[in-house]
Amino acid sequence: MKEIKNVLLLFSKILEYPTQNLKEDVEQCAQNLKSYGSSNVRYLQKFSNNIQQIPFSKLEELYTQHIDFNPSSSLYVGYHLFGDSYKRSKFLVRLRTIYKQSNFVEKGAELPDCLTVILQYFGEHSYDSEDSRLIIKESLIPSLKKIHGVFVHAKNIYCDVIQALLNLFIKMDQEHPIAIAKGGSIHE
Repeated sequence: MKEIKNVLLLFSKILEYPTQNLKEDVEQCAQNLKSYGSSNVRYLQKFSNNIQQIPFSKLEELYTQHIDFNPSSSLYVGYHLFGDSYKRSKFLVRLRTIYKQSNFVEKGAELPDCLTVILQYFGEHSYDSEDSRLIIKESLIPSLKKIHGVFVHAKNIYCDVIQALLNLFIKMDQEHPIAIAKGGSIHE
């Protein structure tokens, strides 16, 4: 369990604004991912190879252009599920409630539905609770599929990272399925 938590924290770091430690974080994540499927490792190795081919300043520029300033490829899970609607607001409140109940302190100024924040939550707290499994099944998997599609179309350098993360969450959902009872949705 500790290993998967570390993997999720590393994915969070990889998907944040690039730092000089990015290559090391990707390599460590790939190493820790080996027991969760070789295809995921290959996706991270491909990303690692790609980021080594471009100057760091260009990587920062690409991140800003394709993730920070483009809503369709942002990392806001609720935006991909609901757009800027009342349902997203309810989802944000629900996430903040879950975080508060777990004594999780959000770092930085990101909204609770930011993928990096959710990954930090899973890395520091249980990813196996009922709420967490609902977040994975109802929110992360569908939104990561949308983000991946946008990234593929835009030839976004982070496409392989999203694919590896999506595969990991699908595997986690298959290993720990949750039946969603009427009225038990994370979105309600």
